[in-house]
Amino acid sequence: MRVAALHLLLPLISLPILAQTQWKPVTEAELALKTPQVQKDADAEALLWEVKVTDEINSGYPQTSRYNYLRLRIFTERGREHAKVELTYRKNQNISGVSGRTVKPDGSIISMKHDAVFDTEVVRGKSLRIRAKSFTLPDVQPGDIIEYQWLESESEAVSNYLRLPLQRDIPVQIVRYYVKPFSSQYLSYSMHAMTFHAEHKSFQPALQGYSSVEYTKMPAYKEEPYMPPEDEVRAWALVFYSDDGIRHPESYWPKVAKQRYALFSHDMKINAEIKKAAADAVAGAGSDSGKVCAIYAWVRKNVKNANSEEVSAEARQAMKENKSSADTIRQGIGTGYDINILFTSLVNAAGLDARIALTGDRSDLFFSPNLDDAYFLRGRLVAVKLDGAWKYYDPATPYLPCGLQLWEQQGTPVLITDGKQPEWSKSQMSLPEESLESHSANLKLAEDGSVSGAFRMKYTGHLAVDERIRLSRKNASERDQYLIDEMKDRFGSPEISDIKWDGIEDAEKPVSVSFNMKIESYVQRTGKRMFVQPTIFQRGDVARFPNSTREHPVYFHYPWSERDEIVIELPPGYELDHPDVPPAIVSGKTASWKVTAEIRNGNTLTYKREFFFGGDGNIMLDPDVYPIAKKLFDAIHTNDEHMFAVKQVSAN
Repeated sequence: MRVAALHLLLPLISLPILAQTQWKPVTEAELALKTPQVQKDADAEALLWEVKVTDEINSGYPQTSRYNYLRLRIFTERGREHAKVELTYRKNQNISGVSGRTVKPDGSIISMKHDAVFDTEVVRGKSLRIRAKSFTLPDVQPGDIIEYQWLESESEAVSNYLRLPLQRDIPVQIVRYYVKPFSSQYLSYSMHAMTFHAEHKSFQPALQGYSSVEYTKMPAYKEEPYMPPEDEVRAWALVFYSDDGIRHPESYWPKVAKQRYALFSHDMKINAEIKKAAADAVAGAGSDSGKVCAIYAWVRKNVKNANSEEVSAEARQAMKENKSSADTIRQGIGTGYDINILFTSLVNAAGLDARIALTGDRSDLFFSPNLDDAYFLRGRLVAVKLDGAWKYYDPATPYLPCGLQLWEQQGTPVLITDGKQPEWSKSQMSLPEESLESHSANLKLAEDGSVSGAFRMKYTGHLAVDERIRLSRKNASERDQYLIDEMKDRFGSPEISDIKWDGIEDAEKPVSVSFNMKIESYVQRTGKRMFVQPTIFQRGDVARFPNSTREHPVYFHYPWSERDEIVIELPPGYELDHPDVPPAIVSGKTASWKVTAEIRNGNTLTYKREFFFGGDGNIMLDPDVYPIAKKLFDAIHTNDEHMFAVKQVSAN
């Protein structure tokens, strides 16, 4: 990653700027263009992507506006797909002023009609709703130029930080940004910029208080399965405003840590009420780690997170500001910040050393202390010194058991705040066995080829957190339907009954579900033989990495493991025909797959499968080792499809 910084005071000039609804003239060179200029195999290429960004007060509310102008050249039949456009937006966002046109090679123009733009809903969930302005540019053929413009506005979004993407899903010849920052008579900040994964370009003074920057020949951004977060691999720029001068990480971060420590210490003063609560919480606890988890459980029991699903909108609105940890206890509700401050206060009151720690977010960007701005270190954990080492806790996140952090905050640099000697540490990465997906099934194979019996699935660690988040937003019938739909996707139309869930509300327990299921026509038949796939929970899986080449690293969120135990009782008069098992697959300490099979009483097969990935924290593989990773997962996929032959030895 290449990062550069710029400190630029915006000029206070006032000159007219082009109206945003005008079309830019199409040049003869653009009309004559026959081949892509950035990537030779491109089906379409953006000739120009121009964005004007403004922060302002609109009707008394802050608002960020981005006016986009995009001009594309279509080269192939497949490139015509870019004539169909979806401009997505979320809550508090809006898209307006959409217009478009098609320019033919002879210069003639077909304008898109206003009624061609309509609203669609592309994603909907209980807490997520994404809509889109959808339209199709008229009569687009290879050789045409298409262009469209639109205004994105976001209320209450004025920020000291603006992320400016520099790549699209097609190559771009010219990317040009105009940025006009929010101005106030009370603030006098200078403008700074960082560029990621591209050569740094300096902003230059432009018209009417804007500053501009231009990038050329930007390749297409390609999405791939199991890849690092978008801003870790694509080109983008960060614009932000600060009154700081030139920074140096070795002096900047200690200053930030000391300032935050002073703020946190003010909010977590220990008084008699805090001491009593800490004593009550740790009563009966033995070890220091046991005391920490006892306090963790006490906080979870007595204080609700105001942003969690269990708190109603009315209760959230009625909540008063907590000015101290004692206030949080009395009110029994608080923000995530309140809860972390209270937990830290109680741990310190119990005689241990606890601090608030600042952490990055691996789902957004891989943090390094060389990124000298607190914007990149916005996460919060509670660090507790146990046996001479820092251990991390997150009581503010309802779905986490004691001692587990969100995967986004594991394996990343952590800044331990302190008034005198702040220090850098690193949060632990969980082990594969701590995030376990286990399956069990006790089945009977019928002569008609169906299987039926009792099934159970159980999840721990990060896998349990993922399931708990999904399931906590559903009622009982929705949870059952969630399971039924999952089984239908895998097995067609199975009969399912007696569904029982456990551990959804209790973060200290695994999430599990048990049920009975019958699957018709599970086996394959050839004459008097039936072929049975014992890895029933892997039935229907597709290859994880179907593509032969790879551009980005392979990146998994966290290490994990799988364990299956399948018992299959054969029908009377049948036995296994020369049973064998696939060989084990081992990739150093990173991954392992192995199975064992045992035959009891001549007609009962017990098949055990064990797999893990991410040993020694190896969760990211560079593109140059992708062929090895693909070969590994392809071999596992092939072995999971292994079948046993069952033959009839006597009539019933």
